[in-house]
Amino acid sequence: MRLQGNLQHEYTSGNCVPLEGPGVRQELIALLIYLRLCMFFSKEHYEVFLEFGGYEQNDILIRKSKAKLMKPTFTVVRDESTRCFLLFIQGAISVKDRLTAATAAEVPFHHVVSQEGRGSCIVVGHAHCGMVAAARWVADQAIPCLSRAVERFPDYKIKLLA
Repeated sequence: MRLQGNLQHEYTSGNCVPLEGPGVRQELIALLIYLRLCMFFSKEHYEVFLEFGGYEQNDILIRKSKAKLMKPTFTVVRDESTRCFLLFIQGAISVKDRLTAATAAEVPFHHVVSQEGRGSCIVVGHAHCGMVAAARWVADQAIPCLSRAVERFPDYKIKLLA
């Protein structure tokens, strides 16, 4: 980009909002921390991930540590410092993860999105077969756990880190 000069006009339009102020800086710092946590979750031993995040065993709400076909490794963590429940989903590391990724047939995908105070809308489309199956499996496993956790800690947010 330096060689081509200022390309800001290529990536912005008249309706863009500049990111400025202390809130943006804090949000970017939080995103960097989440990226590092994802790296440790995906590439390091689980104990290193726990140590880097400052988590204890009682902060782990659910952990599926063995990847299977269409069933990725994932963990739900209660993060007291951010007052969030973090759902970490591991990328394609194992052979079974790669087989899930290889099942790339297009399948219909319909999803209901609830919007607070505005009802819900249905998203209709197509998606990657292996990813749809894996996402549904993670949802079936994680949603009951997250529902119980939100009842216990109603002021916590839920964040997905994949």
